[in-house]
Amino acid sequence: MASVVGTYQHEKSENLDAFFSAIGVPWIPRKMMTNSNPTVQVSQDGETYTIRTVSAMKTVEITFKVDEAFESSLMSGEKTQNVIRKEGDSLIQEQDSSKGKIIITRAFSENAMDMTMEHKTSNVKATRHFKRTA
Repeated sequence: MASVVGTYQHEKSENLDAFFSAIGVPWIPRKMMTNSNPTVQVSQDGETYTIRTVSAMKTVEITFKVDEAFESSLMSGEKTQNVIRKEGDSLIQEQDSSKGKIIITRAFSENAMDMTMEHKTSNVKATRHFKRTA
């Protein structure tokens, strides 16, 4: 079983612009986000996980316990309700907002993390691939 804890550097994305468009991200921030190469840091302290995404544009951090509801924000500042569950080597986040339900699956392996984002209302999916660096 791969550890989810680690640091991951973005390598490539697939269909990211279409996904951000589907959830209503305006053109300029959408272009900035699709051209970013973020670093993702996943840490664990007991039962509490933190996922920190660092890019030149913004740093976003979520802290949560598996299977417990928590609030986060979209890029627009809109509040969302979230639950993350663990299945094998994956963390699966269900996010509810006025934009609809979004499922974010972070699949971990010894050398990588693949993050698939699906907007359930439009059925648009995107994937971001990250290489484990630590």
